Amino acid sequence: DTCKDPSHWAALFPRCGGLRQSPINIVTNRVHFNSALPPFSFMGHTDLINITVENKGHSGNKSSVRLTGGALPGHYRAAQFHFHWGGNGRPGSEHTIDGERFPMELHIVHIKEPYVSLEEAEHDMAGIALLAFLFEVMKRHFMGNFTLINQCRFWTGQPMTDIFRPTQPLDGRVVFSSKSGTLVSMIFLVSSLRCFQSCYHCNI
Repeated sequence: DTCKDPSHWAALFPRCGGLRQSPINIVTNRVHFNSALPPFSFMGHTDLINITVENKGHSGNKSSVRLTGGALPGHYRAAQFHFHWGGNGRPGSEHTIDGERFPMELHIVHIKEPYVSLEEAEHDMAGIALLAFLFEVMKRHFMGNFTLINQCRFWTGQPMTDIFRPTQPLDGRVVFSSKSGTLVSMIFLVSSLRCFQSCYHCNI
């Protein structure tokens, strides 16, 4: 009986009762453009690399991928990535845009160098930088190779799309957003203390 209503999370996990909580709602008509910020520099995000992905139901680990630029106070290294999704195209994203929840959200979690772990970086208010990609379901079919997906099919978790935590105030966090077409929306969030919304799983 560990799956409690989000309003009770702080009783079991004190960090869930602090500032800078997740999820957040981005209100597009309140977003401001800052032309003084340099563009982000993505190093290794599009490279073909050999990695070993451990199936934890929603996450994988990645290295040699780095991020800098924008308002980031240094260089950040990708520590892991994970997914939040709902079953059968239902809403499952953690964050929302104008109150809309998306079918799936990918998080690439970066830690500030020279930190070597998430546990070490989370004590720095700018120690963790998160790239979030929001996905919509399209009617086009993928015709490629599903070998990797088939190898990860043994996770047996169940969808939990009925358990959502209400959106939380930003409390001074910096959020950068970019919408590219209708397929993917990207959110960039600088944060530190982590309190995770449940990740939503489905059988593959």
